[in-house]
Parts: sequence; structure tokens; C-alpha cells
Amino acid sequence: MRPLYPTHMRQRLLIVLAAVIAAAAAQLTPAQARPTMAPMPGMAPAARAASTREIHGTVHSVVPALGLLSIHHDAMPGMAAMTMVVKLKDHRQLKGLHAGDAIRLRCNERVTPYLCEKL
Repeated sequence: MRPLYPTHMRQRLLIVLAAVIAAAAAQLTPAQARPTMAPMPGMAPAARAASTREIHGTVHSVVPALGLLSIHHDAMPGMAAMTMVVKLKDHRQLKGLHAGDAIRLRCNERVTPYLCEKL
């Protein structure tokens, strides 16, 4: 079967297409060119921009071997009430924590799970 376009025309078409894509990419600002994470439901744009957040909550469960803590917190500006898993920078801070304990944390939101310090 004979191709729709001769080889030299396909090559030219690919070159033109590559040039158009390169020109469009050059027009993007750095913020547009960088992929971003989709916003979570109930999260305000200003809250997504912050890198740290202070969280007040209740301990749901503790996994000392992994340094993980499951906490429940009420709604706060830019974030709906939820139960979430966080990781403590210092595993020793998990000592003495039990389900039902009130807790205050400072967390880095740019890491998943959040990397936190007990306050």
C-alpha cells in the first residue's frame, strides 16, 4: 500500500510540528511550564501555597516502627476535617502517644506523608 504522504513530506511535517511545539513552549512562563498537583477538595489556594502548617488534632493510631502517626483534625482554613497519616522527623516523639491523645504538630506539606515535628 502506498503511503498517504511521501517520506520527504512526512519529514518536513515532523520538523514543522516540532518547531510549532518549541515555539509554544517558549511562550510559557516558568509557572505554566511546571506541572502542579491538582488541588485537594476543600483546600483554598492560599493554603496550598504555604509549605508548613500547624495542625491540632487527636491521635488515631501510632506506628512507632515507621515513625507514622494517624491523626484526626477538625476543619481549618484551607483544609477540610479529616483523618490523615503524618511522619514525625524524630521517632522518639512517638513515645507515650496513645489513641485519643490531643496533639499539636508543625508539618511540611510538600512531603507525602507530611513530615512533622511535635510541638
